[in-house]
Amino acid sequence: MSIISVLSGGYCHGDEVVHKVAETLDFQILDDLEIARRASERYGVPLKKLQRTLSGRVSAFNAFTNERQQNTSYLKAVVAELLTESNCILWGSSGRLIPGQISHVLGVCIVAGFDYRCEQVMQEQGVSKKEALRIVQKDDEAPMLWTDHVLGKSPWDADIYDVFIPVDQVGVTKSIDLICESANSEALESTPDSLQTAKDFQLAAGVEILLGKAGHDVAVSVKAGKAILTIDKHTIMLSRLEEELKRIVAGVDGVREVETKVG
Repeated sequence: MSIISVLSGGYCHGDEVVHKVAETLDFQILDDLEIARRASERYGVPLKKLQRTLSGRVSAFNAFTNERQQNTSYLKAVVAELLTESNCILWGSSGRLIPGQISHVLGVCIVAGFDYRCEQVMQEQGVSKKEALRIVQKDDEAPMLWTDHVLGKSPWDADIYDVFIPVDQVGVTKSIDLICESANSEALESTPDSLQTAKDFQLAAGVEILLGKAGHDVAVSVKAGKAILTIDKHTIMLSRLEEELKRIVAGVDGVREVETKVG
């Protein structure tokens, strides 16, 4: 069982590469729109709001509503559920939600030099170099804002991927071969540990949703059923908050222990 998560810069042949990989491996493609649609149907959130969250944009009222944080939890829950399935490609920004410790997920980034991407725009759209530059910069905004939100990093940081492909240097065909070869590697096979980590991730997403609905913006991680809640915001009555968080989470099915700490 394996899953591939792919993020591509705009005008880097990402769509061509992903569809050819899916065809070669007989994998299903699930893009950001599909992830947002599933979250919308399951949690009753308007699709446009979830898409706005994935684009990295923030509502002017977010400080009062925590809409961004709650929507991120909904998207995370949908992605987490997919990690127990097999043979699919997560195509887009939603894959950045997956913890790097889940070894049966192959993280792929497809990039190219800025000049190369501008040349692609100029050829495809018949625009000037100045306009192509604006288009490429605009295209990068959403993945940059989103990845900074969920990881505090750039989407083009090679450290957060297993396979980092400069498509302008290796070409489309070689890029496809690299991903297919990596997907068939024994190292990508699921193990009891990786499946447990995936289940912990799914449980953590559920806990985040529950706490968010109770009005709490708290970072959640789970390890073998132990939920760790990290309080990142200053609060005057810390002990009371900790007790309330523990009370809410203790009743969640699958949580055997709750720990709180200050970030």
